[in-house]
Amino acid sequence: MLLTRSTRKEVEAKFAVLKKPVTLSVFTQGMECQTCRETRLVCEELAEISSKIAVEVNDFREDKNLVDKYGVERIPAVIIVGKEDFRIHFYGTPTGYVFDALLDAIKMVSLDKIALQDATKAYLESLVDEVNLKVLVSPTCLNCPPAIELAYRLSYYSPLVTAEMINLTDFPWLAIRYATKTVPVTIVNDSISLEGAFNEPDFIQKLKVVGK
Repeated sequence: MLLTRSTRKEVEAKFAVLKKPVTLSVFTQGMECQTCRETRLVCEELAEISSKIAVEVNDFREDKNLVDKYGVERIPAVIIVGKEDFRIHFYGTPTGYVFDALLDAIKMVSLDKIALQDATKAYLESLVDEVNLKVLVSPTCLNCPPAIELAYRLSYYSPLVTAEMINLTDFPWLAIRYATKTVPVTIVNDSISLEGAFNEPDFIQKLKVVGK
């Protein structure tokens, strides 16, 4: 058991309001590394806490159809699926503040309800091209969960947006690839870096500028 007794009680309280089923589609491999094993076990323990949560364990090397379906790029990965696939990706082990972000994403999908400003909805509804948001984070970063949560809400609302939370502790080479020196950083379409956690209007304004 990876979750402590006190953590399980906190999760139970948070999950008491869950309404609709949520599937955690976990991607690992036959010979699991430590991070893959820990991620799978945490998801399985969450499923033990709430009957609304189910876990599907997939092999990144063998289950190519599912890898392609969800667009999984690395492991460990957790795709959070509700009544449909909202393109909410969680890469890396759920530890520290990153764990809270996973819980909040599950709750959001289960409640099937989000709050977005009208201007944000108008922007999302105006999209014609796909938008990929990679939110690079650290488990010890207090400002990271809000950045993750906002990206997930945008993905939940728009079928053209994919949001990926990436725990840099497990994928340090991505910090080099994207020249990241601080977190959170949101990489837009693998090219533009937006550093910091933004409020909703400011973030949408930056996305509009990027899209020009």
